[in-house]
Amino acid sequence: MIASMFCFALVDVIAKYLIGDYPPNEISFFRLMIGLVPAFGYLRAGKCEISRSMFATKRTGGHVVCAVLALASMALFFGGLPYIQLAEAVALNYTEAIFVILLAAPLLRERLRAKELGVALVAFTGVLLILQPTTSGFSWYGPTLILASALLGAGWVIQIKRLSQTDDSALIVFYFTLYGAVISGASLTWGWKTPDIVDLSLLCSIGVLGSIGQILMATALKSGGAAELAPFNYTTVLWATLFGYLLWDENVGSIAAVGIALVILGSLYLALENKPNIPDPR
Repeated sequence: MIASMFCFALVDVIAKYLIGDYPPNEISFFRLMIGLVPAFGYLRAGKCEISRSMFATKRTGGHVVCAVLALASMALFFGGLPYIQLAEAVALNYTEAIFVILLAAPLLRERLRAKELGVALVAFTGVLLILQPTTSGFSWYGPTLILASALLGAGWVIQIKRLSQTDDSALIVFYFTLYGAVISGASLTWGWKTPDIVDLSLLCSIGVLGSIGQILMATALKSGGAAELAPFNYTTVLWATLFGYLLWDENVGSIAAVGIALVILGSLYLALENKPNIPDPR
């Protein structure tokens, strides 16, 4: 699981490096297009032969909605990276777990307990400590993109919960990757920049590393319980802190560190109290 989180952290690092030169939809396209290979392998696993029944679903529209939410969440996260420290961006994205709990009440008719609401408020206090909006030179632009990414990511998880009532997880993963690649590919007519060979290799590595991370996570979940592995999901912020310091000379202050801890603890508590949510689409 730690190796999986390391791969996801590298995806964020490369995206932050590239985002100044390439639009978010182009980076997202490479992430999803290459991700089709393991997504199909996941769908194919355990089946004797390829058949039309593998792809059968009566909820095509629901899968398109799922893909749009995942793609938008991914693009917003990548788009916000130039305007905020890497560790803080990763920590803010953890609020997805908080948004899932808050959205599940009206959208899935799940009960929101007072204790969960209290934890959510504590976590959002952590968000304010991370951002410190009263400091001079503060801009809401980057944090707003990251929080919007987390909100849409939560909507993605809610949509997956709905689809899982009729379709299995392998089919859901395949279709959101397929439709996401198609939609992001279509958007390239408005935002394509031809990469040189070095940048092309980096763009492809985002897809490769993201896919390896997903495979490692799936392997970890097969060998251990989801609840006991949930805390390791948050090691990404440690890698992000290290890479942010080494590559961009980013330093997380003590107040922001307290905020990150509150967000992580709140998200972890909700993940352990409920079923751990599906990892973000990156």
